[in-house]
Amino acid sequence: MQTKTKVLLALLFLPGIIAEVISTNMPVYNLLNPASVFLMVLVYGCGTLLIREAKVRWKMQWSVVLLAIAYGIFEEGLVTQAFFNPYWFDPGALSGNWVFFGVQWGWTITLLAFHASISTLIPIYMIGRLWPEWKNKPLLGNLGTTLALLGAIAGIGIGMRVFAGPQVKGGFFAPLELLFGSAVIIAAFILLARRFRKARLVPKKGLLPPAAIGFMAFFLQAANIIIPNLLAAKGKMAEFGILIQLSLVFGFAFFSATQLLNKKAGKKHIVAYVFGSLLFWILISFIWGLSGRTDLLAVAPVALLLLIAWRRRVLKR
Repeated sequence: MQTKTKVLLALLFLPGIIAEVISTNMPVYNLLNPASVFLMVLVYGCGTLLIREAKVRWKMQWSVVLLAIAYGIFEEGLVTQAFFNPYWFDPGALSGNWVFFGVQWGWTITLLAFHASISTLIPIYMIGRLWPEWKNKPLLGNLGTTLALLGAIAGIGIGMRVFAGPQVKGGFFAPLELLFGSAVIIAAFILLARRFRKARLVPKKGLLPPAAIGFMAFFLQAANIIIPNLLAAKGKMAEFGILIQLSLVFGFAFFSATQLLNKKAGKKHIVAYVFGSLLFWILISFIWGLSGRTDLLAVAPVALLLLIAWRRRVLKR
């Protein structure tokens, strides 16, 4: 198998496996269901592949984050409509809480931070380091880009059939103005990303040791999920909770920028960030396995071993 084909397959499958299976959202046996895998490839795979292609072709630095945020809106605003669905199964205490203009803002902010890191940019970096000779080369021609875009659009249509309407709890389907607004905001983020494609941030101070970066990445992933749920469970006012959550997200972004884009940052620093971020979700997977999700008792150790193997291989190069 050619290296280019390996990179393409990794980009199509890895993001969904990390974001759905390792994060406990999807049982591992769903990987044996061709329909589940197909939808995962359309949504996560095609979306991440398009972000990676834009990043390489437009020679983007920090502005690629805007594309990653657009992806989060694409998935949770259009495909699943989880931003708006008060019956959605994941949010915990955030379900139906902190709602303004039909949007569950606590859950929305949490998901945007999750998708911008775990679902898109981290898999892109991991695959780029496995095959560094392709790291800055386009993978798709015009036909491939068109097919990936059509695949993502098909993911919206299939997702709306699977995740919304009478077959889901509450028979929920988002109002058309929320769906249209999501599409407009996605387009705006893409235009902003292209507008700032040449912008560069090169912090020169404040770089932490790799171990500290890994710890902070672990903590920020945990804080993004746990703190908003705790505040909502304690009945904190929406305005207060959202303010705290936005502070966390901006802290997340500031830390990531000052460390990952730092002039003195090396491969060890970025690898530590990736390792710490994924380690949190592997730990969550193991805890859920002990709580009754027995499939995750196999997923967690296998994911940890693969993550360690990835780290060793990358650092040896």
